[in-house]
Amino acid sequence: MNDRPAHGLDVGFAVGFPEATSSAATINGIAAKAKALGGRRIRIIISPHDVGAGPSYVWTRVDQQFAAAKAAGLTPHVLFEQPRNTAGTAFVTPTTAVMTPLITAAVARYKDRCSTWEICNEVNHQQLWGGAPSAAAYKTILQAAYTAIHAAQPHAVVVTAGLMQVNNVANQTVSPVDFLTGLYAAGAQPFFDAVGNHPYTVEAGIDPAAPVPSEASNAFLRDKALYDLMVANGDAGKQVWWSEVGFPTVSSSAALGYTVSQAQQQKYLTTLLQVASRRPWVGPVLVYTVRDLGADTTDPENAYGQYTIDGTPKASVQWWKSVTKPTSVGILGEAVVPRVSLGSLYRPMTDVISTSVLTTDRYVTSLPNDYTNQWGTRWDATTFNTQGQNLVAATPGSPANGCVNSSSGRYVTSGSTTLQFGSTIDVEFMFTGDKLDIMMSCGGGYFDTQVYIEDQGVMRKAKALPLAGSATGTVFRSLRFAERATRRIRVVIPYGPYALTWTQIVHERSAILTRSPDRPLIVTTGDSYFEPAGTYNPGSARSFACFGMIDQLIEATGFAVARCAQGGTGYFNDGSGSAGSLTATYGTAHSSPFGSTSRIGAYTPFLGAAKPVLFLVNGTINDGGLSGDGTTASQAAMQARVTALFDAVAALDPLVGIAAIGPEPLNDSAASGVHAVNRLGIKAAVDAHGQGVGFADANNPAAPWWTGTGYENSVTTSQQAQMIGSDQIHPNWFGHKYYGAQIAAALASMRVLRDRAERVA
Repeated sequence: MNDRPAHGLDVGFAVGFPEATSSAATINGIAAKAKALGGRRIRIIISPHDVGAGPSYVWTRVDQQFAAAKAAGLTPHVLFEQPRNTAGTAFVTPTTAVMTPLITAAVARYKDRCSTWEICNEVNHQQLWGGAPSAAAYKTILQAAYTAIHAAQPHAVVVTAGLMQVNNVANQTVSPVDFLTGLYAAGAQPFFDAVGNHPYTVEAGIDPAAPVPSEASNAFLRDKALYDLMVANGDAGKQVWWSEVGFPTVSSSAALGYTVSQAQQQKYLTTLLQVASRRPWVGPVLVYTVRDLGADTTDPENAYGQYTIDGTPKASVQWWKSVTKPTSVGILGEAVVPRVSLGSLYRPMTDVISTSVLTTDRYVTSLPNDYTNQWGTRWDATTFNTQGQNLVAATPGSPANGCVNSSSGRYVTSGSTTLQFGSTIDVEFMFTGDKLDIMMSCGGGYFDTQVYIEDQGVMRKAKALPLAGSATGTVFRSLRFAERATRRIRVVIPYGPYALTWTQIVHERSAILTRSPDRPLIVTTGDSYFEPAGTYNPGSARSFACFGMIDQLIEATGFAVARCAQGGTGYFNDGSGSAGSLTATYGTAHSSPFGSTSRIGAYTPFLGAAKPVLFLVNGTINDGGLSGDGTTASQAAMQARVTALFDAVAALDPLVGIAAIGPEPLNDSAASGVHAVNRLGIKAAVDAHGQGVGFADANNPAAPWWTGTGYENSVTTSQQAQMIGSDQIHPNWFGHKYYGAQIAAALASMRVLRDRAERVA
């Protein structure tokens, strides 16, 4: 994915031909309104029909447009429109004989005032092309224009014609993806700097956030498909410019079958700009238009403005003024401030600390006698950074007995007592001293833990692998350093397989413990691939309770993570194997679907004020046919269920990025069947949602994260058999490490709000 420099959302306005060719007073007023709305750019139309035939072009109205842009402080963006017939009522197929001299003359005249040039408009429709659309014919126009423009202005940005959202109809229309495919096939790649697109969503029923089944009926999915095509052709560094897009306030339209209120226009614009701000490949967005073209709002062509024809502000006007302020935290909030890629914030914790620094690291069942004045700081002290944690007393009402992390929302009951179904404990603190002991209690049998220690400005592992042990009752992980120093320490204590609880940090009374700075926080949910209780896979060649794919993600990024997954669940599956209610829980551990009321309650402490950078959902193959009739999956139903979860998260935190990982590629599930259908529904929901920042495609039929079947090398030729542990479902250590690394790599290019992402200490 293109990792271009962080920047604010570049929004402007695309005026129409009637506005561009109006009086100086009218265009001045329109430009002033565009600036007042917070626009940065304004489209200027240069039309052969307006300026006449060369070489003596009449530039009067074009000069007016440039003067209005300058007076308003707006950056011009020129659209070279196709020629029209004498009456101006229909377009005529452009030729190089008409277009190239005009473009050459215009660039010579205006190159000191403009550097972005769009070559023709919606040429994939026969009405605007003046005949059957032809990518090859348009390439000829584009090549000549590009050559002329760059000869006069080497730093220019040449944008292809903005493409209309149409499907393929012989001799009439060509879909945007197929038209761009045709351009590449014709050899157009060297002759454009950006691709123009007009992602109007009326084909999807107007609402850009509405669940839709396919790329053919969703402008946002088409836009992603355009960029994917660009990447495939070596153009990952180029942008897609949304050079015209908007929503009309339609009072009634039997022909179109929809109405749009002013409030809905504002809502749809919000979604549009949120999507644009989270897509790293999207360049400037030009909203059509500033002022309505007519008073008859039964005709949508009249009603795209933010003001009515008489200048009355619509509901969107005040919204525009609030969200385009540089310091805005309004309905778009930080969507208008710079964003960064998550990968730029990664601080890996993969090295192992030297034994010359950490001289002793072992488990003991009684405290060593090397303390001068022994002291303890209990788990509920404010000196610990508990980002992503919901630490509660393991024994209700008795904090001295230690704590568990209740971040997933699962719980069990014992009589009238509610006991939390613990997740992994993951806490940090700054420590000044030379010795400490991590005091825990083990329910009996195997356990392991991991510790990360700052050394020379880098967090390093105490051991290359989690330190394993076996005990019943109190146990200490005892750390001794060669010398006294101030170090940042991160302790990871898993709940299973035999319940570990954390009691305190034992240290010299003279030692200093303070809260460490925050890290970027990711809120995670999903199935047992993400749930800590499912990490340890006994009987496998190598497996640890505190090294799952989330732990690999932590080591790859250095981020804090809230672990909210519940094994056996899905968007539909409540853990029982059936589609569960969103308002009830199932079983003794009280599990429920990803978007249930109780799951949303578990996410709530980690959203909003906690300022996470990302909400990440994993999977899942647990849903299977539950999205449909139980046997056959439904893409639309899956998209709707995923969207409902995302909407609930967005309501709690309008600024968090949202990403999803597709169903696991277990047992060659990628190519077809229920998991392939569900994958499409999840992907569509991410692409269409206003806060969606990315989809990690684990089950991509063209490139699944692994292939094959089997487990623990039972099939020597199978990739999966190297990754899956002895239970034949969940990964072993190798699988967790690989899968977590894939997730970290996929997240690296996703762009999130800089303010949140830069919480790296």
